[in-house]
Amino acid sequence: MDNPTSVVAYIAASLDGYIAPADASVDWLEPFGAVDYGFDTFFSDIETLIMGRGTYDQCRGFDSWPYPDRRTAVLTNRGADPNAPGGVTFHAGDPSALLETLAPAMSGKSWVVGGGVVLGAFLAANLVDQLDLFVIPVMLGAGIPLFPEGTVSGAPRLLTSETFENGVVWLSYGLDGAAPR
Repeated sequence: MDNPTSVVAYIAASLDGYIAPADASVDWLEPFGAVDYGFDTFFSDIETLIMGRGTYDQCRGFDSWPYPDRRTAVLTNRGADPNAPGGVTFHAGDPSALLETLAPAMSGKSWVVGGGVVLGAFLAANLVDQLDLFVIPVMLGAGIPLFPEGTVSGAPRLLTSETFENGVVWLSYGLDGAAPR
């Protein structure tokens, strides 16, 4: 993408459209973890991470903070974590207000990491410029939907696609309806 301050989503979803089971676990992705899906290349262009409090709490449960060299904005109404790693800030409000707050220091791409509510809010506000979706050949049957009801409409423009030997399909879409920043 040509816009250096674009907002992107890079996310996996089950074949039936869920990003996680109801318990928000990511264990269902483990059988597909041995393949290089281009994450390192994607991540090298990311300046800021945007996530919800549930995703933040899940990341804090790892052995170490997975994003030590990136600014991270947590969109939450639950308040700040007094023991947050360096570079992590907490924000209440809507996605547009968050981007306005971050804008003076933004010069690169921002990644809406998750969860589903935050991604849905960014999509509903037309703030996502590109969606990289990895369709995993698993049916979860229920869980956290990729697109919560009422958050998405329109016709994304397919930029590229790739099929991996393990059945994963990568679909990269431009979301031309994104609001200008």
